[in-house]
Amino acid sequence: MLCSSFVRKLAPRAEGRSNTPAQSLVGSLRQWSIRRSAVVSVTAQFLALIRILSEVFRVKYFDVARYTLVGLEPFIGAALFTAVLVALAVTTFALGRERVALTIGVVNIVGLFVYKVALM
Repeated sequence: MLCSSFVRKLAPRAEGRSNTPAQSLVGSLRQWSIRRSAVVSVTAQFLALIRILSEVFRVKYFDVARYTLVGLEPFIGAALFTAVLVALAVTTFALGRERVALTIGVVNIVGLFVYKVALM
């Protein structure tokens, strides 16, 4: 008679499940849902918005010479862009369109990266 713990250890192999850490990671990534990805993208957008708005205070206290409207224009533009896309992403997520919310999040983060490289 086989020990039950031995049978449990063999059961995943018999069913074709992965046993190595790399295969376990691939298996867990397959279970990563679109809904969870959309939640992560909306959260990343909110964090990016907070980061952009905090840059104004950083400039105010640590780079006083740049604390003018011209110096703050890139931050104001990026914050407005992000705020509009966050509102759209949250609205589409609330309406059950997770893929659209995820796409908006990706567009927002990529757009902010391009904006930073091009203008700052």
